[in-house]
Amino acid sequence: MQCITVVMHVLASIEIALAGPPYEDDPQYYKHQRVADIVSIPQVLLVKRQTAGNVLLPNTRCQAMRRIRRIAENSYLYQIFHSNPDRGNQMISFTTTLTTSLTALHRQANVMAYETVLVTEFKVMFADARNGCFVLVTKTNDLQKGCRILQTPLTVTKPVPMSCLQVYFENCPTESVEIYDILCRSMIIPLLRAGVRRWPVNKKAT
Repeated sequence: MQCITVVMHVLASIEIALAGPPYEDDPQYYKHQRVADIVSIPQVLLVKRQTAGNVLLPNTRCQAMRRIRRIAENSYLYQIFHSNPDRGNQMISFTTTLTTSLTALHRQANVMAYETVLVTEFKVMFADARNGCFVLVTKTNDLQKGCRILQTPLTVTKPVPMSCLQVYFENCPTESVEIYDILCRSMIIPLLRAGVRRWPVNKKAT
C-alpha cells in the first residue's frame, strides 16, 4: 500500500511539472506582465469583470482606481472607489498606498499590492496598454484564484479587447461577474479629487 501511495505522489508531481508554470509566472509572457504599464496610466482604471463569489473583495459594482502621484521608487498614492455593499447607489472612496515588487525570474516589477477592503497582492497576468485593458490575478491563503479585468474610461464601455479576454477566460476561474455598468461614470466623477483632468470621452460619444 505504501508503495502505491509513493507512486501516486510521483505521478502527481510529474503531472504538475508537465503542466508548466501558471500563465502569470511563465517566462514567455513576462513582457506583458509589467506593473509599469499600469501605474503609468493617469486616467481612472475601472474593473470591468472579476471572478465571482468572495474570492475578491469588494465584489460590488463600480470599482475603480486612479493614480494620484508617485511617492517613492516603488510606491504610489492611489484613490480607490467602489459602491457601498449595503447601499448600492452610494460610493465609497479613499486613498491608499500601492507598492510594487517582482517575483523570481521577473526582471521588472510584476506585482502590485494595495488596499480595497483588505490589502491584496496582485500579479499582472496580462497588460495591454495600447488597447486599454489589464488582467490581474491573486490567490487567497487557501490558494483560491481570483482575477480582475481593468479597463480605461475610453475602452470600458466597449467589449473587452480580445487580447485580455482570451487570457482571462483561458487562465482564470470560469465563474465571473460583470462589475462595470453605465452608472459608474456618474457615480465616480463627483468623487475625483480636485485638479484631476476631466473624464476622457470618446469623440463619438454624446
